[in-house]
Amino acid sequence: MPERFKEIIKSRSESGKSFGDYVDMMTHSFTQLSSSTYKSLGITQETVLGQGVNLFLAGFDRISSYMTFLAYHLARAPHIQDKLYTEILDVLGQEFDGQLHYQALQKMEYLNACILEISRLYSVFIRPERVCNKEWIDPVRGVRIPKGVVVMIASWAVNRDPQNYDDPDSFLPERFLPENKGNLNPYALTSFGFGHRNCIGMRFTYEAIKVSMVKILSHYQFEVNDKTTLKFKTGLNLILQFEPLYLDFVQRVPEQT
Repeated sequence: MPERFKEIIKSRSESGKSFGDYVDMMTHSFTQLSSSTYKSLGITQETVLGQGVNLFLAGFDRISSYMTFLAYHLARAPHIQDKLYTEILDVLGQEFDGQLHYQALQKMEYLNACILEISRLYSVFIRPERVCNKEWIDPVRGVRIPKGVVVMIASWAVNRDPQNYDDPDSFLPERFLPENKGNLNPYALTSFGFGHRNCIGMRFTYEAIKVSMVKILSHYQFEVNDKTTLKFKTGLNLILQFEPLYLDFVQRVPEQT
């Protein structure tokens, strides 16, 4: 994959074209590798490529997976889908004259809650790993983690622990609405990690899903059919994968005024 990124960056550089996208950012970073700033920070070609690969895996894979899972649950819960559709129409119609802007997305609290709930139910990376950089002892349980030990987090178990979430296996977006989030343990949602080393693709993932879902749900609704079933692939220990998921996209009929 790094070699493929190199080919893409080389092609963009030779074309002389600029699209203001992530490839342009990586291309610009390549031109700065010999700068004093990059050298002082230890940024190399491998650093830039590593970030590109991370964003691809952490962002794009999550976008497609989370959109699939969200469509599945919306199809199974029409009342939630209708509530989300109503929010989209209300927000776009009230202040933004039907136009989709970044500010409009930030006002769609129920959409945000739906995405957070999906990321809780289906952590795409099954076991995120971190290296302990200094010895740590749990003051409650007395568990000791020596420096240099790789710590693996069982995301599925944490995100669905009944001690952290009521009815943990159910799709309940309301738990992530602003008025309810204060009741949740902020460290019980492990899908993107925490702190300054959290997932590089988190913000990209959330915003891309919001835009896509608003565009789709403004014109279509999801419905289940006879082939609709969610079946996971077994034997994988890093990325959550699943069999093809079949849903119907039904065009919405505009309401007559």
